[in-house]
This record gives sequence, C-alpha cells and structure tokens, in this order.
Amino acid sequence: MKNIRSRAAASLGCALACIALLAQDGDALAAAPTGHYVVGSGSFVSKVPDTETGLRWQQAVDGTRRSQADSRTYCGDLSTGGGTFSDWRLPSVLELASLVDESVVDGSGPTIDSSAFPLTERDRFWSSSPVAGSPLLGWRVFFGVGNASFNVLATDLNLARCVR
Repeated sequence: MKNIRSRAAASLGCALACIALLAQDGDALAAAPTGHYVVGSGSFVSKVPDTETGLRWQQAVDGTRRSQADSRTYCGDLSTGGGTFSDWRLPSVLELASLVDESVVDGSGPTIDSSAFPLTERDRFWSSSPVAGSPLLGWRVFFGVGNASFNVLATDLNLARCVR
C-alpha cells in the first residue's frame, strides 16, 4: 500500500507538471515507469494489471475509431469471459498517459510497453477527460510520440483502451 501511495504521489506531481505544460502549449510528454505489468490471458478481454497503480488495462484494442462519447460507451459495455463488468471505463488522461514508455519515444515503435501491450498501434487514444470550459473538446494520448493533446474535437475518431 505504501508503494502505491508513493507512486500515486509521484504520478500526481508529474501529472500537475504535465497539465501545466499542456496549458501552455497543448502538448507534453508523460512520464511513466516500465516493467510493472503482469501479462496474462485466458478471457475474452485479456487484462493487464499494473502492480504499481492497481489499475487493470485492456490488453488489446479492437481497432475501431470512435468519438469520445462512443468510446465511453464502448468501455462501459466491455465484457470479459462472457460477463459484463460495470467497472470498465475510459481512463482519464493522466491514467492513460501513465502507459507512455519514454524509452521508445525515439520513433522505434509505439510509446508503450510492447511486452504488456504487443498490438498497440502508433495511434491516438481517447481519454475520458473533458477540456475544462469547452464541452466540444477532449483529451487524447498519442502513442506515436508519447504526448497528450487537449485541442481535439470530442467528435474526432480515435482508438480506445479501457481500464478498470
């Protein structure tokens, strides 16, 4: 529990710095550690637990591009092993940015732990985070270079990776 609190405090500090940078120029790199995922399978939707945060991530995405609202619905309706779990949801921008692996921001591949999320495209993924004061805009994370953007129309079509 202490480790989760320490990680959360460090993540919050980084998140606040990222938000400050984002407020200035619309883009920022996220800071995320690697190697803290437990990869398993066996159900319809394989879950990847993050041992540091306690979050469980959808391992593979379906490749369908959706609006931010449709991505929220998709995650809320996601099922595993034949059963629907109401706790699947679209992650916040800070949660999603925590998946960015800065060791691959050199363009060699998607900026995510490829052993935990092997089929991730160098593409944009929706977060559930709205842009304050602008209901027509939303936040997304681009796993091509590892940045988050907020000047995006919520109706734009992006991928979704769900969390619980």
